[in-house]
Amino acid sequence: MVFHSAFVDHADNALMSATYARLRDRQRFSLTHHTGRIIGDADHTIADHRAVLAAAVAGDTIEFTRLLDAHQRDSYGTGGPHL
Repeated sequence: MVFHSAFVDHADNALMSATYARLRDRQRFSLTHHTGRIIGDADHTIADHRAVLAAAVAGDTIEFTRLLDAHQRDSYGTGGPHL
């Protein structure tokens, strides 16, 4: 979860960071609830995280958003329409 928090904190928005911190218990629950889906293909999940990180480091907000949405959809069954 430190990985996820780092993205929120990187936005340098105190309100967003505080809100995310208050939602941490929900994230733990969600991770526990979806463990089979996430752990079932750990290599895919790790590759997702690396790709999202690479897009963030490159400053490619469009690719970052697309990859993050796909990761949410794959890991949790959420996300918007395919971008």
